Amino acid sequence: MRIFLLLFSCSALLGQSNVNGNLPVTLVDGGTDCDGLGQLILIWADTTGLTGDQGAALGLNAFRLILNVSRPGVITQIQPGTQPLDWTFVQTEPSQVTTQTVLVGWSSDTNAPGGFYHLATLLLTGDQGPVTLSLDPNSEVSSRLVQPGNGPSLVPLQLPAPFVTSIPQTFNLSLFTGVATWDMADPDYDWIAPFGKVDVLDLVQLVYCSP
Repeated sequence: MRIFLLLFSCSALLGQSNVNGNLPVTLVDGGTDCDGLGQLILIWADTTGLTGDQGAALGLNAFRLILNVSRPGVITQIQPGTQPLDWTFVQTEPSQVTTQTVLVGWSSDTNAPGGFYHLATLLLTGDQGPVTLSLDPNSEVSSRLVQPGNGPSLVPLQLPAPFVTSIPQTFNLSLFTGVATWDMADPDYDWIAPFGKVDVLDLVQLVYCSP
């Protein structure tokens, strides 16, 4: 958090400003995970066609996204995006999330390109049924640091409409039962190849999926 705030405090002196439009941020259905018990949501930003001072393609070096969730107990995992940057990343601990979580990512890559940015991936599990996600207007994204002495600066955002998704099935599997099925044939817990018996890879996936 402190690094992110420091990044923004520099913008008044170094700002790569005057971006020629608003940066679209979108929430996208990423399909199911956890053997059909979980829903993946991807968060993307698209800098295509956007430029800053001196006509440089807009690249990104930081973001702070405030995500509102319609019901508690459904955010199981939040993972940083990997395209085109590997973000240094912190977030609200999922077990602490009620109906709002904060995602912060940053990078010092001065060659951050224009194009599509995968900012984060959310995993939703828990009780079956609809979930609505929305980005708070106080969310922020910063342009890249351009050498010499240009950037970063806050970028105007185009936030998506509330995104309605659904948890496909109620997650009713227990980690303790999963451990008890170690080295046994149990299709409920045998998720990851090699198939046939429950092994450590299956238990790692179970930890990942457990709400």
